[in-house]
Amino acid sequence: MDSNPEFLYIGSNSGLEEAFCKQHNIAFKAIATGKLRRYFSFKNFIDWFRLPIGILQSFIKISRFKPDIIFSKGGFVAVPPVLAGWFLGKRIIIHESDFTPGLATRITARMADKICVSSEKTLENLPHKLREKAVVTYSPIRNELTKGDKESAIQFLKKEASKKRNTADKFEIKSPVILIMGGSTGAERLNEMVWKSLPELLKKHTIIHVTGKGKGVKDNTGSPVLTKLSECSGAEFARYFEFEYIGDELADIYALADFAICRAGAGTVAELNALCLPAILIPLQIGSRGDQMENALNVGSKANAILDEKTLTHDEFIDEINSFAAELQEKRKKENFPLRENILSAAKNISKVVLSVPGHKSILNSFALFLTIALLILLPFHAFGTVFLNYGLGLEEILGTSVIISMWKEGVLILLALLLGLKFLKEKSLPKLDLLDKVILGYILFGLVHYLISLLLVSEPASLSQLIWGARYDYIFLVAFLIIRHFRFEKKDIKKIFKAAIIGGIWGLGISYIIHYLLTPENLTLFGFRNDWSTWYPGQSLAFCQRIENQELCRMSGTFAGPNQLGAYLVLLYPLFFMWKKKRTKIILLPIMIAAFFALFITYSRGALIGMGVALIVLMTSKILFKYEVHKYLKVKYFAFGFIGIIVLGLILFFVSGDMLIRPESTSEHLSAWLIGIDEIIRHPLGQGLGSAGPASYRFGTPIIPESWYLQVGVELGLVGLAFFLTTLGLIAKALIRKKHFILLASFIGVLTICFFLHTLEDSAVSITLFILLGSVLNKATAN
Repeated sequence: MDSNPEFLYIGSNSGLEEAFCKQHNIAFKAIATGKLRRYFSFKNFIDWFRLPIGILQSFIKISRFKPDIIFSKGGFVAVPPVLAGWFLGKRIIIHESDFTPGLATRITARMADKICVSSEKTLENLPHKLREKAVVTYSPIRNELTKGDKESAIQFLKKEASKKRNTADKFEIKSPVILIMGGSTGAERLNEMVWKSLPELLKKHTIIHVTGKGKGVKDNTGSPVLTKLSECSGAEFARYFEFEYIGDELADIYALADFAICRAGAGTVAELNALCLPAILIPLQIGSRGDQMENALNVGSKANAILDEKTLTHDEFIDEINSFAAELQEKRKKENFPLRENILSAAKNISKVVLSVPGHKSILNSFALFLTIALLILLPFHAFGTVFLNYGLGLEEILGTSVIISMWKEGVLILLALLLGLKFLKEKSLPKLDLLDKVILGYILFGLVHYLISLLLVSEPASLSQLIWGARYDYIFLVAFLIIRHFRFEKKDIKKIFKAAIIGGIWGLGISYIIHYLLTPENLTLFGFRNDWSTWYPGQSLAFCQRIENQELCRMSGTFAGPNQLGAYLVLLYPLFFMWKKKRTKIILLPIMIAAFFALFITYSRGALIGMGVALIVLMTSKILFKYEVHKYLKVKYFAFGFIGIIVLGLILFFVSGDMLIRPESTSEHLSAWLIGIDEIIRHPLGQGLGSAGPASYRFGTPIIPESWYLQVGVELGLVGLAFFLTTLGLIAKALIRKKHFILLASFIGVLTICFFLHTLEDSAVSITLFILLGSVLNKATAN
């Protein structure tokens, strides 16, 4: 951190913050803010309107100050700055002093990079998903409070007695000395109790009473407080010292006090623990969420007394103080303050957390993360949504609309690419390329050079349109990989990316079941699907169903372009379920896994079944060879269960209807397609150009469908292009093994296995999702 850091304190204009900041030469800005009162008040309604004003003010002030880090100490005044800072992509650290997090902390904790808490107990009270970014730092106090001097306190009180009461001649300090602090919110009730008890208390004790700002004794005739004070003798009255606020002298007052009577606010409790000062605690309960009672019950000192203000009477208050004072020496002998050293080092602990958080986040990264998450959630619905908008609503008849709807995902990737370019311009740096980057860029460049050479050497070269369509299918997922990889997302952002993929997949799976069993495929014609039992044709809507050959059995496609695409997506999705680490999700996880398995089978995609088996083998192998704990609660038996399940269900399907798996006609067509693909590669080892094979070739002349993504690449770009592509896959697999990310490796290998039998990577939901996840894990910021 800069040796001369700048600070800006954002607070309310109704507290002591502004005066404190002026005293210490800290810039201060006030904002409109409110609070949630736990009792009926019209101010609750007014304050809700103040919140957006405070957010706008915070947005302006933070934009002008341009901080690297925003540190929040809690309270509702902190909510607007944290919200504004989060939107601006700033690093946010919050500190919760209470044992139970307040509403403001529960709101801001989700936006924080780090959460500092006052104890292990506080950590337990945080939601599970927030604990991983929480650090136990304890609650800091001002170090000067531990350096008080009793004699300095006596001289200070003598001066105050002479100045305010003209009782210097009667001044004396009679032990025990009681420090009474009313705090802020709950000062009135405690102050009233103290004032009414003064005639009895001052006979035996010296009282230093801190009433709170604007809450001292009012000099009005007939005041019951003044009436009580008038009952005291001159010597007794001289032993009562009243202050609305004590500044630098507080350390000396603490040193002089024998014990304290106070509320149980987090700051007060921390000071008592650090100073080893016994206390009678009266937790604020009226209008409170119960945090002070929790603080009092968990205070480090065991020599304290806790009084219930709801039932506390005047006489009980006096008796408790006298009894506490009489037993004080015995209490001190038994005293133990285990938290003292922790609290004294709290400020240093917090500073370490602040220094450990990297510089400010880029708003470009934040926006890119938002787009990435949105893309992953929406991709499983691309095929269904495109058909419905284009053909169900008839938007394909509007010029240009069909292309925009169909290529929305490419539009998102273009926007992400622009953001990445702006990021490098802002940083005034060029992207650092490693071997994997260079191989992918070489592969893409080779395809473009291949096309340019064909313009010179081939009598009838491919059109520019064919090049674009071929590049769209062959390169779009690799471009997504490069973009995400170079954004350098953080670990917590990568977790959000994976969560988005899992959530999108689960939603897609659920809606696929609804379509298949409740809506029924035949009714998809109402949403614009083609009334046909066939496969895809360019420029036409999707068929409402693909059937098993020679049978009236509709294969499950759901929200995807076909059953094979759904099957491949499930192979990608299934291993990701093992990333769930919450124990309570076991109840939810098992039925989802079963539903995914069953959906995979009723796609009747043989390639997907084989891919799933290979993916599970990869998971089991990683467990055995690398001793990799895939999931704390799902042991290797679950993988074995899944693998055996595939075999058992496969055998059941085979014996019930072997044709569903063997499908002689389909198998024969696949073999013929492979042979055609191999023959094309032998006849054209240098390739025939992008778009000459696979889905793109449907649009240009006679299609070549080799029924294998690898053969498709070989037909298009020859043996050199195929070598580039296989090298890319090998480098990615190697990097995943090095990072020990065997879950994603299983998804990757599973999908690549399907590519032997199908043009799997043509489906954007599968290919873009997979390679975005790969790019996030093999992030340049965390790459080895």
